[in-house]
Amino acid sequence: MDTSPISSWDDVSAFFTWGAESFGVWLFIILGVVLFVGMIAWAVKHENEMSEQICACVENGTIVVEGAAPAPAPSSDGVAAAAPAS
Repeated sequence: MDTSPISSWDDVSAFFTWGAESFGVWLFIILGVVLFVGMIAWAVKHENEMSEQICACVENGTIVVEGAAPAPAPSSDGVAAAAPAS
């Protein structure tokens, strides 16, 4: 079955093997979408993990946030003392 309108290859300047609606085009579209969605999902997961770690460090007093009141130090019985009233 010869469906090409080209009868001679003498004046052809480009030859494309993956035309519209071919398997190769759909393969790369699907791969591109899967990679993009996977990258976004990985970034969201990573950001959530880092946010949890930062919040845990701030709550433990490991990280001090500028402008935030320091966490009260625990007393000898292990209970945090009440913050002084401003």
